[in-house]
This record gives sequence, C-alpha cells and structure tokens, in this order.
Amino acid sequence: MRPDILNPLFAEVRAMKGVGPGLAKPLERLGLERVKDVLYHFPANWTYRKAVSLLDVADVGSNIIVTVTVMDHRNSNNARAPFSAPNVEEQRFAHPGKLPVLLLR
Repeated sequence: MRPDILNPLFAEVRAMKGVGPGLAKPLERLGLERVKDVLYHFPANWTYRKAVSLLDVADVGSNIIVTVTVMDHRNSNNARAPFSAPNVEEQRFAHPGKLPVLLLR
C-alpha cells in the first residue's frame, strides 16, 4: 500500500486543474492517463536561443537573439507572405551594416 500523500499522483489527468475533456483526449492518445505519466513525459528536443551583444561573439550555426531597428519594409503581393525588411540597422555589430530580415505575420 502506498502512502496517502502519493494518491494525487495516480489520479486521472482530468482531475488536474485546467484539463478538461478537450485536453484529456490528446493526452490519453499520448499514453498520459495519470498525473504521474505527465510528470515523467519529457520533451523530445528543445531550442536554445542565446542573446548576444555582438554578432562577432555568436557561435556559428546557433540560434541567437538580437535587437534590430526596422528602417523600411516591403509588402508582398500575396497577403499570406511575410514582409521583407531589407534595410535593418543593428547597433551592436562590430562591423555596422545592413542586415536582411524576414518579418513573419
């Protein structure tokens, strides 16, 4: 017999706050039927984004976060297409210049 303090871990996922019938169904398809199952369900992967002050110190091939100022943008003929911002100034470049950026809607 397990201690009573562990009983909430063996409750159905529907007993969790914020989990209704709409969310319980996909969780059960993943095999997450009990609260303990959700606790041991770890992510398959993640994306690490690093904030950098100079692009020259960023690791090659890594995702980074930079602060930019959009100086101009172009609309596409397609309403679903992203904006294009060919003239973006980044103040923290070791070699200041223009950076082409794609702005998603």
